[in-house]
Amino acid sequence: MVKHPTLLDGLKLGGQNRSEVVAPTLLRYDMGRDTVQAFFTDLRRDDWQNHLLARSDLEQRFGVPLVDQHIHRKAILVVVDAACLTPGFPRLDPAKVLASSMVIRREVAASATAPEGIEIWASDEAGSSLGWIGAPEGSSLPAAQFEPDAQLRRQRLAGSNRALTLRTRITGDADGISEMSHAMFPVPPDIAERIGRTIYFAMLPTTSGPVIPGTPPPPPFTLEDVKKRVPNVLRDVRSADPLPPTGTVIARDTARNPADPALRALRSALTWLGQEAGMFTGEPYAESLRTALAGIAISGASESNLRDWLDAANAVIIERRDTAPASIATPSSWPSISASQFAAIAAGSYTAMRARWASLAPSVTRFGPIGDRYHVRCFMRIGDHEGCPPRVLWSPLSQSYTIRPWYESGGAPPHQVELPALDDLSAIKPDVAIKVPPQIQQFMDRLNLENLIDGKAEKNLNISFGMICGFSIPIITICAFIVLQIFLQLLNILFFWLPFIKICIPFPIVTEEEE
Repeated sequence: MVKHPTLLDGLKLGGQNRSEVVAPTLLRYDMGRDTVQAFFTDLRRDDWQNHLLARSDLEQRFGVPLVDQHIHRKAILVVVDAACLTPGFPRLDPAKVLASSMVIRREVAASATAPEGIEIWASDEAGSSLGWIGAPEGSSLPAAQFEPDAQLRRQRLAGSNRALTLRTRITGDADGISEMSHAMFPVPPDIAERIGRTIYFAMLPTTSGPVIPGTPPPPPFTLEDVKKRVPNVLRDVRSADPLPPTGTVIARDTARNPADPALRALRSALTWLGQEAGMFTGEPYAESLRTALAGIAISGASESNLRDWLDAANAVIIERRDTAPASIATPSSWPSISASQFAAIAAGSYTAMRARWASLAPSVTRFGPIGDRYHVRCFMRIGDHEGCPPRVLWSPLSQSYTIRPWYESGGAPPHQVELPALDDLSAIKPDVAIKVPPQIQQFMDRLNLENLIDGKAEKNLNISFGMICGFSIPIITICAFIVLQIFLQLLNILFFWLPFIKICIPFPIVTEEEE
């Protein structure tokens, strides 16, 4: 075989010269089983370039193309064309193409700590995701020779040199990192012959699959942020906000009095300690906070330190445990908090909140934050000479794009759900069964909304059986639809959203009498 200079780029659809180098082409199609067939149909048309040109006109947002996710029932096809850089630009012989793939890279805006750059979605030698990392040196150059697959890259670098093969690292190996790639596919031979092009295509992934294992993302708050949220009663410099009550007895039944600002301050402090700092979970991450509070003495209550009193108050006022006393005595006065004590409380809270964030933090996915910008770069492995490693041919970068958030409609027609008429529901039988455990059945048997509001829900410990309940999904849907209409009207007072989220169009139903 003879090695020819080769060009891999997008399709010339807008009147460009064949010699111009253009970015990979992005085409928008309806999502479905016939998406690829629709693409082939366009290519078989006499004016195929005009049809593809219309599909390449993507919606713009802030000057950047907006691509849809699969939930929007739209698909983006990435298309490239391979040609020889010889007079007439003949198509590249498909037999020379050993593989064709594409990679997706994220654009990183310049910051105070790093310049503007490109990141790749990488994995280590064991195949574990490393997430987005800086692109290896030379991998983003127009004439890059970077091989994304670490194993193939090492084979190409080492060749038949046994000494290099035995080395742990080889110069140019990029530390054994592989870049995630997606296979591209050739169009059918009859199409390629008819239009005289060697065209490869693939569907652009827009939803996240791989996640970064191990270390969770850093928390979105700092120690200074936590210091600002520490309750007033636990601060060294207190504001004019009310403090919890002192020198009194708080009964479980009166602790929820919303008119008492002192009780509200106490409930707020206990809620923050429980929900944000996790003080009452018994988990090890809260020990430093509990130790800091245990070192603060109080008087006038049965407990001698602030930690024990807060534990007791939480059981009586917030959790309202049956095993807790019916009331709790408050300290005769709230102790002054020194600067060092406040620092210990804030540090303990920060430690606990970081641990809680680590357990609840969302996974770092490939396509995460809304508004991130990406681009596609395609490549081919071309075999020019037998016995020689394939050379890697890269396309230019595609135009930058961003991914439409899942909650936007994207212009796709809505799913239609038909509700049954109310005149004859006897034909609608239960089509789903719900198994209710004894604890929930016990609760439902004693359900009283008035008692629930007052916090007086009763228990029946003698019930020890569950229940299987059959329901009809259409009937449940009717109930949910009616309740939805009520709440939409109520919340429209605040959000004024009905013109955007509710579109009702009447349609005639002809009856025999009307006929």
